[in-house]
Amino acid sequence: MNIRYIEIALLILAYSVHLLQTKKINNPLKRARRDFDLEAVPEMCDFGSVIRLTMCYWNVPENITAGTIHWRSGMGVSSYWIGGPRTDHTGADKNSGYVFYETSELAKEMELHKDASRLVSPMYNH
Repeated sequence: MNIRYIEIALLILAYSVHLLQTKKINNPLKRARRDFDLEAVPEMCDFGSVIRLTMCYWNVPENITAGTIHWRSGMGVSSYWIGGPRTDHTGADKNSGYVFYETSELAKEMELHKDASRLVSPMYNH
C-alpha cells in the first residue's frame, strides 16, 4: 500500500516538472522581471499637497498575493492620527504629501492576515 502512494507522488512530481518545462504554468521560484522598454518616464512628482494627493506612478505590483498591506497617499494633518508621519521628509511641511502603509493598532485590527508590503517605483532617467 505504501508503494502505491509513492508511485502516485512520483507521477504528480513528473507531471509538475513537465508543466514547468513546457511553460504551461509559471515557475513559482522565478521572480517577475520589469519590462523597462514598455514604461514611459513620468514627470517628477512630490506626492502632492492639501489640494491633490497622488501616488505619483508608484504602485503595488498586480501579481502580489492577497496578503499584502496596502500603500496610501497621505499628509501630516490628515494621516498622522492613523500612523502616518507628521510631515513629509523634504521640508517638514505638514501639508505636503507622502506615501505610507499603516502600522498602528488600527491597521493590526483591520489587516491581521496581511504581513508583507511592496511598492514599485516608476523609472526615472533609464
